[in-house]
Amino acid sequence: MNVVRRSVWRHRLFWWVGLAALPVLAVQGRWVRRKTPRLPEARGEWRGSAGSGSIVRHLYLLGESTVAGVGVDLMRQALAGQLANALSAESRAKVSWQALGKNGLKCEDSISELLPSFRQAQEDAPASLMVIALGVNDTTGLTSQNAWRRQLVHMLEEIRSVTDCPVVFAAIPPVHLFSALPQPLSTVLGARARLLDKVLQNVAKAHSRVFHMNTVFHFQPDYLASDGYHPSEKGYRLWGEQLARQIHAAGLLE
Repeated sequence: MNVVRRSVWRHRLFWWVGLAALPVLAVQGRWVRRKTPRLPEARGEWRGSAGSGSIVRHLYLLGESTVAGVGVDLMRQALAGQLANALSAESRAKVSWQALGKNGLKCEDSISELLPSFRQAQEDAPASLMVIALGVNDTTGLTSQNAWRRQLVHMLEEIRSVTDCPVVFAAIPPVHLFSALPQPLSTVLGARARLLDKVLQNVAKAHSRVFHMNTVFHFQPDYLASDGYHPSEKGYRLWGEQLARQIHAAGLLE
């Protein structure tokens, strides 16, 4: 059994063992919801540009609270602004960006609530690249792996009905490192997130011009906002820079 398969089976084991402790996890989940402050979505314009020049690339981000900028004050400090800045620096092109996100969305919700706005935006600014950040709410909401796969495929079908631009799935964040989550809840949800992320990788591999991009870093407490759940400005910057390097290396914004 190779390393990847062993890793998947380990995450499955953690998840199955966690199900046996479901009453404890349910109590912990209610406690987390009561004690964790609910931070607002970012203020400021949800669209903008980074860099300068005659070449303009149109970047769209779609997803849950991280795309909505929860954890920072202004959208330019969140993933959209940070990624656009980093992509502009990597490509030396002007990057026009727009964030389409909402706090609390699952994948299924984003198809009906966010994609209509994306379709409409194509009339004025056809997408050069789309980055999708989903999965944390599907992890905590216990979306099944089969439902997650079906919803991802449906989302890609809807996107492909309006654009053939490269689509990047950002890896599901490291839920097990969220300081807001106590043990054993953090370990169990972390294992669940990795299982859903494996599905995300497989869906990307099965579709043309669709990519899964991970982020690897040595975690620091100040990468998280005050709620211990969402990225801080520093965390968003690191995430954006790592995604930008991978996107540039893959030649997706040329």
